[in-house]
Amino acid sequence: GADNFEVGSMKQAGSVFAYSLKPTFTHSVSSISASRGGDVDFELDFPISEAQHNYKILISKRGVGVTHKGVDIPLASDTYLWNSASGIYPFPGSPNLHGTLDNSAHAFITLSFPPGLSSTLVGRHIWLAAVSMPAGRLPTFSSEAIPLLLFP
Repeated sequence: GADNFEVGSMKQAGSVFAYSLKPTFTHSVSSISASRGGDVDFELDFPISEAQHNYKILISKRGVGVTHKGVDIPLASDTYLWNSASGIYPFPGSPNLHGTLDNSAHAFITLSFPPGLSSTLVGRHIWLAAVSMPAGRLPTFSSEAIPLLLFP
């Protein structure tokens, strides 16, 4: 509580804590042109407890929601989510959307979109989240969801 502060008749009533979100999953751009192509750089900055765990980038076309698979994953369940969980992505240039976090539980990933990308995703947001897991196990940590717009 605070000295000389009263709420009603209660002296030194309570405390206030302010928190801010420290993102665990960030990207360099929030949109990319399907006709011009380009790169999107992602950074994972997970808790140290996840060091040396495998990571996987998951995608949902339906947006945010809650899908439980070991942990709550903030993506709506759809075919894109389950395909990406199996390593199947809806665009070329995605071989490194899974790997191993380093000793600091970090990873840097580049997703390259070729010019002239033809996809049912053009003109839409896709939502991405990253999960980490020990080899052969369910996810133990999930990032927040981030949007990526694929515009014509």
